[in-house]
Amino acid sequence: MNKSKMKILVAGKFQVTKRLGNGAFGELYAGINIRTLEEVAIKLEKLTTTTPVLAYEANICKKMSSLKGFAKVYWSGIEGDF
Repeated sequence: MNKSKMKILVAGKFQVTKRLGNGAFGELYAGINIRTLEEVAIKLEKLTTTTPVLAYEANICKKMSSLKGFAKVYWSGIEGDF
């Protein structure tokens, strides 16, 4: 499936809307909370990646989220192949 046409719903409420880019550790997408219509960023990492780091990154971001300049993590976990 073409990544630009992905229909991914994360945690039952975050819809992937547009691919923004990728880096060494996952791909970044724009998304929307379908319940509140709030825009969000969604970072995905394939379960089959050889160097998984996204769970570690999410954990660090959760701990730092109360500090100015750090993103809020709404959810992290396994969704489908990610």
